[in-house]
Amino acid sequence: NVMKVSDALNYSVIKKSDLDQDEIAGSFQLLYDTNKDSIHNIALFSLNGKLLQAAPASVLREGTDVRLEEWFIQAARKTENIHFGIPVVEHLLSGTDTDYDWVIPVSRVVQITQGNRIQAAVLLINLSYTSLADIFSSVQMENGSYIYLIDQDGKLIYHPRQELIVSGLIHENNLA
Repeated sequence: NVMKVSDALNYSVIKKSDLDQDEIAGSFQLLYDTNKDSIHNIALFSLNGKLLQAAPASVLREGTDVRLEEWFIQAARKTENIHFGIPVVEHLLSGTDTDYDWVIPVSRVVQITQGNRIQAAVLLINLSYTSLADIFSSVQMENGSYIYLIDQDGKLIYHPRQELIVSGLIHENNLA
């Protein structure tokens, strides 16, 4: 579903708009409102880290440089892919009542038009960690087995015992 939202934003909103002339806030807000049970927020950043659009409406926290964030670096490095990042506490945007929730960043490079210039930008969709946990917790397995999700480098994206692993109390051999 988050990939469909990313595609809808990219192909139906961003590619069809000139950011100097067209208002895209309504489209961002509509896609956010339709999916707010699973999406924490949506943001579009220029490659120099400027916030171009966000839903729900918010501002970039003072002193924040998104260019140093792993999801931004991954998107800029491999521009043809959608990237699912490891869970983080959302700390970039302020102005919502759900600041500092756990999210899974989903990012990609998109092409924006501003006047007569076409340039790359980074689209970020922060997937709510609890919505992903709800999906995995509904899967019934036998013999105490469980399912977890890792990225291409073996980093944990979701694990039913995530808090215990992060705190060092247990270990999952996810690299093997």
